[in-house]
Amino acid sequence: MKNEKNQHRDGRTIAATPESTEGASRKPLSFPIAVGLIFALAFLIRGFCLAGLFDTHILETLVGDAELYDIWAKEILAEGWIGQKVFFQAPFYPYFIAVIYRFLSPDLLVVRWVQVLIGATSCALMADVGRSFFSPRIGILSGSLLALYPVAIYYDILIQKAVFGLFFTVLILFLLGRLATQRRWVFWPAVGIVLGMLVLVRENALILFPVVLLWLFIRFWQEGPKRQIVWAVLVSAGFFTALFPVALRNYVVGGEWFLTTSNLGFNLYMGNNTDATGTYKSMVTGQGDWRFESDDARKLAEKELKRKLSQTEISQYWKERAFESIRSDIKSWARLLLKKWKLLWGALEMSDSESIYAYQDFSPLLRVLGYVYHFGTLLPFAVAGFLLTWGYRRQLWLMYLVLTAYAVGIMPFYVMARYRAPMLAVMVPFAAAGMVEMGRRIQRKAYGQLAAALAVSAAIALYANWPLMSKSAVAATTYYNWASVFENQERIDAAMEYYQKAIQRNDRHPLALNNLGILYCRRGDYPSGIEQFERALKIDPRMAKTHMNIAIAYYHTGKLERALYHFRETLRNDPDYDPIVNYNIACVLSLEGNVTASLDELENAIARGYANWDQILSDPDLENARWSPRFDTILKAANAERSG
Repeated sequence: MKNEKNQHRDGRTIAATPESTEGASRKPLSFPIAVGLIFALAFLIRGFCLAGLFDTHILETLVGDAELYDIWAKEILAEGWIGQKVFFQAPFYPYFIAVIYRFLSPDLLVVRWVQVLIGATSCALMADVGRSFFSPRIGILSGSLLALYPVAIYYDILIQKAVFGLFFTVLILFLLGRLATQRRWVFWPAVGIVLGMLVLVRENALILFPVVLLWLFIRFWQEGPKRQIVWAVLVSAGFFTALFPVALRNYVVGGEWFLTTSNLGFNLYMGNNTDATGTYKSMVTGQGDWRFESDDARKLAEKELKRKLSQTEISQYWKERAFESIRSDIKSWARLLLKKWKLLWGALEMSDSESIYAYQDFSPLLRVLGYVYHFGTLLPFAVAGFLLTWGYRRQLWLMYLVLTAYAVGIMPFYVMARYRAPMLAVMVPFAAAGMVEMGRRIQRKAYGQLAAALAVSAAIALYANWPLMSKSAVAATTYYNWASVFENQERIDAAMEYYQKAIQRNDRHPLALNNLGILYCRRGDYPSGIEQFERALKIDPRMAKTHMNIAIAYYHTGKLERALYHFRETLRNDPDYDPIVNYNIACVLSLEGNVTASLDELENAIARGYANWDQILSDPDLENARWSPRFDTILKAANAERSG
């Protein structure tokens, strides 16, 4: 009898597991019909989830990168498809939105529905990947698992590029699975093109390019070097066909060559500096937003080097700073790497702007599915799949390598849950294989193998679900971001409500406390505002903006000494803070009758750029200072300097 392990029953299976060779007399559901049902299930469940949010604020409230992508897409349509600056963020997704705005509708709801289609397609392709690398049964289960995975559903309705991170990775594995048996030459450049597009979504996916080439040369060594070289050239041609226009465009608009974006050095530093936490942390407190990242990277580097810098020089500066931080304390950096690894494989869906945990408060579907089905349950089944299919490792090593390489590619930077979306393309089929193979072990009464797999999986489940941060704390950031949007829209009641919800979920959220304090002060309730500011400063006493805010609140309540203290703390924590702080100090000192010190601070304010002359001449707080002859001298000197 021939060795059935290496046969391809349906002409396409790469690694036929034992399950695929049993029950041959059965008449299972036709695979194409099953794939169609998976697509329908995925589309319906995503559509139902999206429709369930119609009566909430969520679909109209853009925060973080979602706001960036919407604005960027509109700028593309208004200013031209080329743009004016070197890309700082991966460009594929905003151009995708711009295409929809241009040819379908300038409505983000349409974008979300298109993404629902793309997400359903990912599920259908996942079924084929499962069949190609394992068996039809595992393929059907793989597609079904992805269709029901709440995090994937969430990403598919979110204005966020994670939907493409998963889609392109699944598509790459789908094409490679077909190439293993069909050898259609057009698939080779297609693999390269899709891989290039994945890099334009997630830059760290660049690490998969050598992985694909390595697989090509090892998997097809019997085809001879000539064919292998031709196929490698086709893959490379497709890859650079996708990336070269972006690199050329960056050179045309910026005069510098960047394959995708200019943020490599900055992201390296954010992920490896001595204050890094393993996840996203803004370089400037309170400025963790797309509006500030690029400018902060430039301003901080130019301030340090005291000259204007090109994008290449900025990136190089941050690379050097990152390596300096690593070299300065190797042990701490090693601990940081371990923390990143834990975050990457942990159950918690870490986010920086929008969180599935906040969405679950508005979506019963996501909430119910999320109770039992999340990364912390998917990973143990995937590990069981790795163990129970180990006998077929020679056929499955591409899957191992893709997952490992991509995970390692995240480590030099920082970890967010959405960064691991491409990993699902490998994890889901292995989880399906684990479920099927555990069922087979039970049927065969192979309890020894089953017990070993369950023991390891249980340990992995404990590891993955060990809490590093509460879900409520992650959700709090989303509520804070929603509140910020409401505040900008002058919806003050809604803003206060959502800042309070953020604080309820994380009472150590200094930015939410700070902003809630501002809104109390805007309503004239300075004591309540001061209370929030004090709470924020107990958590983070370095927040210059909060010192400024509480100083103003104390000023309005007549507590001038407290106001003066916090104005000075503002400058101590941020010497480059707006010169209005110096002016405010001058006003307080004048009110206290300390005219000499008041005029000193007024001089400092003017020297630092304060130039509201009408305010200086009419402000009643400076009345005592204006009686001094030195006041006129200061103004005359300032006027002479301006005239000169």
